[in-house]
Amino acid sequence: MENAVEALKTAAAVLIFIIAITISFTMFSKAKATTDSIVKMQDKQAYLESDEVDNGILYTSSTLIGESQDEGSNNSKIPGMTIEGYRIVDFNDVISVLYRYATEKYGITIVKDNKAVARFDSNTEALVNRHIETELSNHSENLKKIIRDGKYINNITIDLKDMYKVSGENVYEAPWGGDYSEVRKRIACDITGDDYTNNGTKSIYHGKNLEQYKNNKFIEIVRQKDNNKYVKDENNNDTTLVQTSEMPTIEIVYIIQ
Repeated sequence: MENAVEALKTAAAVLIFIIAITISFTMFSKAKATTDSIVKMQDKQAYLESDEVDNGILYTSSTLIGESQDEGSNNSKIPGMTIEGYRIVDFNDVISVLYRYATEKYGITIVKDNKAVARFDSNTEALVNRHIETELSNHSENLKKIIRDGKYINNITIDLKDMYKVSGENVYEAPWGGDYSEVRKRIACDITGDDYTNNGTKSIYHGKNLEQYKNNKFIEIVRQKDNNKYVKDENNNDTTLVQTSEMPTIEIVYIIQ
């Protein structure tokens, strides 16, 4: 009889323990749900799962980017961003990027009304100084393919000889060469519109006067340029087979609004 009583006590204790654990887990779940609700009320930030990330945008939702503030507007509800996810920046933001192009090895093209008005790129400048027409022509066509986006830039005009025109008739050059101190002087002249001269040459480069756009907004489009050389097929088209592998480079386009 005593054994039966002890067994009932043990069963009751086990039952009470199970009920206590169940209640504890229920309370913990409710506490977590309450905490999450409070955090979401305070934090308006939306986060994406990795498979939802589009073009490296990690800090907002694709739905929010796609909703425009006004009918016919290109701006999203995110300040400083278009509905495609491109940044909208000020003149000073552009200038700060210009001063790093030679050291960080990226190309920058500033576009106004589907025409390239200025180009900042060490590789382009090296080609300009070689004065080989076919190289410049091929380079211009490659740039057009990279820069076009189907909405903001369509039939873009890129005249490298005009952008790098120096004193004299039909003369073009990048007289600053690879000297970074001279590159900085060239950038300053492009901002103010002053003429750039290099003591080592007689060429005078005419600055583009970018300061005239200081009150404008700029749409910033970042592209990655594939520099690999691919094996050609029988129709002289590129295949997926890499012949020569090279690191990709970054192209930044600023569209003046």
